Formats: sequence, structure tokens, C-alpha cells
Amino acid sequence: MIDGPVVAEYHLDTDGDGQNELVTDVTTSAQDRYVILSDDSAAPLVIGPLWASHLGEAGIASAKAGTLTILMGCDTCGRSGHRREWHIVFREGAYLLAGLTEIQWDRLFAESASCDANLLSGRADISRDPDLTGARVKIAEAAPPLAGLPVTFQPAACRELMDGFWAAR
Repeated sequence: MIDGPVVAEYHLDTDGDGQNELVTDVTTSAQDRYVILSDDSAAPLVIGPLWASHLGEAGIASAKAGTLTILMGCDTCGRSGHRREWHIVFREGAYLLAGLTEIQWDRLFAESASCDANLLSGRADISRDPDLTGARVKIAEAAPPLAGLPVTFQPAACRELMDGFWAAR
């Protein structure tokens, strides 16, 4: 599977069946971070590498409603910082990416861009500073299954916002 030291292990009921699954945060020798979801009934689901090109912050959080949040990013990466959160739910026998929150900023120009997408409702809130313009937009992407989903996945509205933010530099 993934060979490396375990950063943290969590026992969380991520699929609502009343039994705790094992959620493991692993760092490989290359300093890539992975999250592994496993229980007795299925093969483990490996998510990652989390921001493989950045040695930034990563972690796991759990909400009461059964949502698992995976945090990725680098708050202290020189001129530009970024943070991405994946909000994961278990529906109809599969883990899905239900939501994505992404913020990127440029310290040199004191500007930022953010996208908060709800892939279950089909809506995203996008904004770009310093002019504080924001909008709620419809997104075409439905909540994709996590199996095989790259950590670089973004709904088109988020991708266009972030690409435009950095193209202006």
C-alpha cells in the first residue's frame, strides 16, 4: 500500500453504519501525504498525494454530520499561499467529494481568490479580492466518487477563477 510513517490515526464513523472506520494520515519518504480510509468490508481507499509538490500543512477533521474534511495547503509558502479543503460524505455505498473550498493568495499584491463549491447542490460561491467581488454560480459537476479522483480536481468555475487570478500576475 503506502510505505511511510503514520502521522495520525483516527477511528471515525465516516459511512454512518455505527462502526468506526480507520482513517490514517501517512507521510512517505518523499514527504508526500496520503489519507487512507479503511474498514473490514472493502479495499482501502487511498487519497493523495496531498499537494505533492508542496511541503505544506495537511490534516483531517470530522464534523458531526458524518462529513470528513481533508485539509491541504501551504500557508507559509513564500509569495503565494493556498489552502484546499475536501468535504467527503458517504452516500449510496461510495465516498463522494461533496464540497471543495479553495483559497489562494498573493502576498506581493495583497490579493486573494476563493471558491466554496457544494457539489451536492450544484452551487459555488466565488470571490476575488481586493475589490471583494463575489458571486454565487451554478456548477455542472455533480459530487464525484473519490476513487481515482486526483487531488487537483476543481469544478470548472473554481478552476477558471484560480487560473485567471494567476494569469494576471
